[in-house]
Amino acid sequence: MIKYLNHLDHELFEWIQLYMRSSMLDPFFLAFRDKNFWIPLYVFLISWVSFNFGKNTWKVFVLCIMTVIITDQMNSSVFKKYFQRDRPCNELYFKDQFVSALPCSGGYSFPSSHATNHMGVAVMIFLICGRLLGRLKWLFIFWALLIGFSQIYVGVHFPIDVLVGWLEGAFWALSLFWLSQYLNLFKINPNQSL
Repeated sequence: MIKYLNHLDHELFEWIQLYMRSSMLDPFFLAFRDKNFWIPLYVFLISWVSFNFGKNTWKVFVLCIMTVIITDQMNSSVFKKYFQRDRPCNELYFKDQFVSALPCSGGYSFPSSHATNHMGVAVMIFLICGRLLGRLKWLFIFWALLIGFSQIYVGVHFPIDVLVGWLEGAFWALSLFWLSQYLNLFKINPNQSL
């Protein structure tokens, strides 16, 4: 079963590289995975949260920061060291056949930290701010999906790395949010005037 999944994973990666990659799209997907590209979004989000949550703003930030710390440490310190899966750009077959859109990192591939961290934050924002954002809350999930897909597109992660990263990020965010609410640690309410 694992061999079959690995085969499908490689086939999907190869299909994306052969049929979706183009010199016209490369700059966009490189930008989407670059943390500096999203600075305006982060500044807007910090301002929006501060305006809407007032004295509760610090609780939102603590939960988001805790989500990133947990997702990042679980990936870097536990899962990547345990699975030790090579990145596509370091795997012999793909290294000779495809050129990744950016220099290949020496780190391990499974699961994708970009996918995990961003989905964790997206789900946390979705849960905390969803009532105020209405349908716009789904844009944060789309944002995390876009960043994760960018990792596959530029050639530094296999699809399964990203898929598991998305699921892991959502799991940690849901768990942390539920635990904080259950223990009544961070009851978060927007400003009453809104």
